[in-house]
Amino acid sequence: MEAIKKFFTKNLSVKFLSLLLACSLWVYVATVENRTDFFPGEISIETQNLAPALATVYDEDTTRIKISAPSSVWNKLVQDDFSAYINLEDLSLGTHQVEVKVVTSVPGVQIIDAESQEIRVRIETAVTAQFQVVTKFEGDLAPGYEVIDTSIDPEKVEAKGAK
Repeated sequence: MEAIKKFFTKNLSVKFLSLLLACSLWVYVATVENRTDFFPGEISIETQNLAPALATVYDEDTTRIKISAPSSVWNKLVQDDFSAYINLEDLSLGTHQVEVKVVTSVPGVQIIDAESQEIRVRIETAVTAQFQVVTKFEGDLAPGYEVIDTSIDPEKVEAKGAK
């Protein structure tokens, strides 16, 4: 019993110093190895599981994210490595508060926080309309030049949006 007590109490200052150095080294390695900061670009918020006959209207269509990643990975990250979405499954017409989910396909990257954790979404009946595409010229051509012919493809476009 005395040997065990002596083991823990002998050279106590050296043991305390060793523990302090070990903790300091761990903190250094943990913070230097991984960089934690806001990703420099904004991530577009997409909609999922929206019925084809419906359309959405919302104020925020992008979000900023705070991530943690190894320095070697951080420098290679691009906006396409992240996706933000709202799941509108089982929601009907009207205004709803919906959670924004952000995911990444890059191993080793951790999403810490998103600026927009919830957004207000208004779901309405969708309206589709067709529009004729026309050519519009602005300004003057340089001397000696003239417009002979124009060609537009496609001649009509279809747009879909909230009523």
